[in-house]
Parts: sequence; C-alpha cells; structure tokens
Amino acid sequence: MAIDAEYALSQINAYLEQIELLSMGAPYSELGLSDKRSASFPSLITINNGELAESPFSEINTTKGAVALLRLSGVMRAEDGASSRGVQSFTDDLRAADASPNVSGIIIEINSGGGEAMAGQMAMNAVAEVRKPVVVIGHTVGSAAYMAAMKADQVFAAGRDSCFGSIGSFISLPLRFASWYKENYEDLYADVSGDKNHAFREWLNGNSEPFRKIVNEGARNFQADVLDSRRLRGGEKKAAETLSGGMFFAGDALNRGLIDGYSTVRQAAELLTNSAGMTRQQFANHNQEDMSFKEKVLALIGQEPEVKAEEPKEEPQTEERDEVRDIAEGNQQALTGLQASVADLQSAVQALA
Repeated sequence: MAIDAEYALSQINAYLEQIELLSMGAPYSELGLSDKRSASFPSLITINNGELAESPFSEINTTKGAVALLRLSGVMRAEDGASSRGVQSFTDDLRAADASPNVSGIIIEINSGGGEAMAGQMAMNAVAEVRKPVVVIGHTVGSAAYMAAMKADQVFAAGRDSCFGSIGSFISLPLRFASWYKENYEDLYADVSGDKNHAFREWLNGNSEPFRKIVNEGARNFQADVLDSRRLRGGEKKAAETLSGGMFFAGDALNRGLIDGYSTVRQAAELLTNSAGMTRQQFANHNQEDMSFKEKVLALIGQEPEVKAEEPKEEPQTEERDEVRDIAEGNQQALTGLQASVADLQSAVQALA
C-alpha cells in the first residue's frame, strides 16, 4: 500500500460511522454517497471580467481558454467504488481535458492520503503524459496522492495546514488470518509454479521477510521517482530525510522542495488563463534534479545508484584538438594517395593483360 496511516485510520472511522448509522436505521440515501461521488466529476473554470464561473465539464459548453478542474480525493483505488470514482476514471477525465482544444490548462485539486500503490502509479503516468500545463492544489497529499502530484508543473499548498509527503510503502498483515486460513484451506500448486504467491505462502508459515522485500522495493521505486520529478532542497541529508516517509506541513514541505508555494484554485486558474497558448515545456517549473545530487541521496538512503551508460570522453583541450585534427588530416591525405596508387597499379595490370 502507498497510504498515510493516520489518513487511513480517519477513512476507516468514517466508514464505521456510516455502518453504525445504517445499523441504527438511517436510510442509505442520507449518507450522502451520491453527492460525494458527484463532487468528484470534473468541471470547467472560466474567468470573465474578473468573475470566476464553474460549470460541469463538457465539450458542448467548453469556452475557449477555459481551465479544467479535476478533483482527486478519498482513498485512491484503481477501479470505481460505490461512493467514489477510481483513478481509472480520473485518468480518463485528465486525457479528455488534455484533448479538448478549448482547455488552456488543468488544475488538479487533491485531498487524499493515498491508497493503492498501483493507483498512484496510474495517476502519476497520466499526469506525466499530459501536453498542457498542469497545476496541483493540495490539502492532504500523501503517499500515492503525492505520486500523482509530483509530475505536475507546479505543486501548491492550499494553506499552511496542508500536508505533503508520506513517501514510502507498507503492508498490513492480519495476524489471526494466517492461522484461520491454514485451518480452513489447503492450496494445491502446480509442480511448475513453485514461486507463485511465494510471499503469501511464506507468511502463512510465519516468515514475513518476502513481504518486507516487496515493500522495500516499492519504497525505493517511489523515492527514485520523487528524485526524478522534484528538486529537493536542504542538501543530501535533508533530502534523504524527506524521502523517509514523514508528512510535512506546507511551510516545511516548501523548504524541502516538495511543493512550489501557496495558491487558491482561483489564483491557479488565473495563472493558467494568462498562460493560454503556452506549451507545457514553456510553463514548466523545471524541477529536474542533477544526477550527482540524486546519486548522493540514494546512497544516504541505502540504495544503489542506477547503472549509467558509458560516460562520454572528456573533450580534449584546444591544443590537443588541433593536434588530433592535424593527424586526422594527414591520415586522410595518406589514404587518398594510397587509393591513387592502387588505381594506377590496376591500370598498369589491365594494360599488360
């Protein structure tokens, strides 16, 4: 999982409250699930004469220069749920906004502590592929939700109490489940499938290390993606600390390089409206980190730096370049003379024949 634990507990509590209300006889319709789902649909923002207007996203009502507003909230899952739209629907909305000729830019408002690691990767890849400028406005942006945010051109906090981070991975293993499963089920694996469900099978027998290896690999991949996407600040040691899983209030997140500043949705809409016609490259904040810094941070958090392709040879100094050029020209002249001699010899042989 790629989710902040405190956020996960708050979502579990909210779910249990809904279950309790239903058990007490409250109508399902009064839980507000339909309204919650409707609120996750994308909308369009237009600014005319200083007035901001928001309307449902539709190609029919899209005004040229409009800004698309997408919302990513709740526990992130790949597929839709009963009361929330999954990340697959979010990515569909994102691609539709990117394809609209009248949309000048995209705002993603995020209030999520994360969820499924795969959902975070899906959102991250979709944001990275967008051709138009993308701005994130964050409230709670943790774990898988930060995966989605970090590929935006600008990441802003909605206010001082906004939180960002939880860069890491973990898995919760139900302690009683293993004994219950072993007492009630027998799994038969094909003789040629010895490694299938290896971590699960080992855990049933009391060994959780294979699961630990999985979450370690997921965390390392997450950390590397952050270093590829953001210019972390404060030096190598602070960057390594930033990547160790903590959640940071907006001011601290800004100092660490996880965000670019503060903004309201209106301010972001004005920024994108005034930037209409810009390519994403022109609008981008250029947060790419240099490779030497990335390697130092990876070393501090216990990762092996990526194996690089063979380094290009250093460019020789001016005098060396002149010497090399003279040698090359001399070799070329010698080769030309040799070719001429061969041609003369061939002519002589033909004459004798």
